[in-house]
Amino acid sequence: MVGPRIFSRLVVIVWLALAGMGENPPALQFKFMTVAVPGAQQTEVYDINNAGVMVGPYSDGNGFTHCFEKTGKTYVTIDDPNSQVTTCFGINSSEAIVGYYITASGEPQGFLYEGGRFRDIGPAGAIGSRAFGINDQGVVSGVYVDRRDISHGFLWDGSSYITLDVPGSTGTGAFRINNHGVVTLYWAQPDGSIAAALYNGKSYTKLRVQGAANTYAVGINNLNDVTFQWNDAQDVSHGALRHDGKIYRVDFPHSVYTDTNGVNDHHILVGSYAAPGKLLVGFAASY
Repeated sequence: MVGPRIFSRLVVIVWLALAGMGENPPALQFKFMTVAVPGAQQTEVYDINNAGVMVGPYSDGNGFTHCFEKTGKTYVTIDDPNSQVTTCFGINSSEAIVGYYITASGEPQGFLYEGGRFRDIGPAGAIGSRAFGINDQGVVSGVYVDRRDISHGFLWDGSSYITLDVPGSTGTGAFRINNHGVVTLYWAQPDGSIAAALYNGKSYTKLRVQGAANTYAVGINNLNDVTFQWNDAQDVSHGALRHDGKIYRVDFPHSVYTDTNGVNDHHILVGSYAAPGKLLVGFAASY
């Protein structure tokens, strides 16, 4: 579905260790609904804005990946003209969309889709980039790989780039940015393990959860709720939500796989799940 070489690198880097789960808090109630592009083999939902507009990738009957935007009950396909593989990751209140496509050489290339036009995003000299998030000020967050094969997070304000590297990391990526400038990041530690962090424009706050293996932070809203994906000791993937300082497990009912991605200010998060023996289906959940 995505580029071979850099995707493999990023999968290794992207598994985070989430901090501070501790004792399980009282259950938070989630109301789930499925989101599936008509006729698609599989659907994933990566982000939702405050108007409820969702974006993500879906696979067609030939296995090609396309971007969709869902408004109400209407689905619209958005494909970068430079590729047969397009993935959307983030959307803001103005419906500016960011993601990446796969180039002819097999590398991911970040993009911004706004006003019906695509614009490539990524620092000069990068050998691959992905745009993951965009806030209402138009600041884009993402990850790029330099010529030394090291991953870095980045922020782009429409004219210039800022590189984000968590101190002590051997590779960093930035997922989402909210309207207060708080960024979710993942970073590789010298021992090869992965941890999460938040960046507030001045300093990094490292996150780690004891007892949760391979966990990463993804979405963040303007209330500083954060969504996570983590896998347990049996390598089963689950979602999680940090709300009011507590972390709650999120599993789509009767699923064998769940991840949680974007979250808006109206307490709606999105993600994807798989039932036994089935491909991925998107979902939205209110809490």
